[in-house]
Amino acid sequence: MKELIALHPEWFAEAKTVKTPFGQVHSQRTTSHEAPDAVSAIARIKAAQARALKAGDDVKATQLGALIRIEESLNFDALGEIDGDLLARFGIVRRIEESLTIKEAKVALGQAVKAATRRAAKGETAVRQAA
Repeated sequence: MKELIALHPEWFAEAKTVKTPFGQVHSQRTTSHEAPDAVSAIARIKAAQARALKAGDDVKATQLGALIRIEESLNFDALGEIDGDLLARFGIVRRIEESLTIKEAKVALGQAVKAATRRAAKGETAVRQAA
């Protein structure tokens, strides 16, 4: 189906959704970015930011600075190994939860019919023996 749609881009010229006898086909364009060498890209951005600051272009320096995100977060794996009293001193609460998983019973209609036939046959046998 994807190959057929690739041959006919005109189908999506007016609308992003096309109805077919088999259902609807929706086309959506997405954009992503990739940096194969993120360390090098960050170094180049920082160098450009330093040049902008040196030139007095604070607006450009701010824009370049926004391209790099610096994050700090808790290491939850390491927190699991620390005593609860120490965690409490840091304002961290350890919660222990239990989860349940419930799966629906699968009914095999063929098996159910066979079982009903067997029960019916046993019932007839029991009626004959009682008589």
